[in-house]
Amino acid sequence: MSSKKSAKAEEKNEDMKGKVAIVTGATGAIGRSIAVGLANKSATLILPCRTLEKANKLVAEIKKETGNSNVHGEVCDLSSKESVGTFVKSFTEKFHKLDVLVNNAVVAPSEKKQLSGDKIELMFHVNVYSYFLLMTQLHDTLANTATERKEKTRIVNVASNYAGHLKVNSELRRLSHGSARVTGHSDL
Repeated sequence: MSSKKSAKAEEKNEDMKGKVAIVTGATGAIGRSIAVGLANKSATLILPCRTLEKANKLVAEIKKETGNSNVHGEVCDLSSKESVGTFVKSFTEKFHKLDVLVNNAVVAPSEKKQLSGDKIELMFHVNVYSYFLLMTQLHDTLANTATERKEKTRIVNVASNYAGHLKVNSELRRLSHGSARVTGHSDL
């Protein structure tokens, strides 16, 4: 065993062994750091990604980096209500428990207005609506896990510094697209 691996093994904190966590947006820097941190704490980790290719690559990297074999990738396009529903159904059938949900995915500002396949403004869909969908569709699983374990479960919504003036209403449609102001109105 290399000294680098030995140091990682010694540093490994197992305070989440047996706990299940979902992290969205783990292909980005912040989400990946959160996922690696949870994997280092021995959590069972589920990483929803837009494509199976991205999921498989991310899972392999995190398993190699952390030594945690309980890292799983799932396909989930957060800009699609149907895809989120399919992901939640698959997750609950496989895992039955959820201790931590980290909503971290984000669509950055664009110069051009973009609509999701559901005909919802793309930034709003991913930055707000997908968080809502995941929280509501996984609520019972979180609540049942808390009751069964007699411990609190957690939902963590990560937001950018643009989120300071959230106004989720018809004003979003009136805003010009491509500005930081639009992102501030769509991030949680």
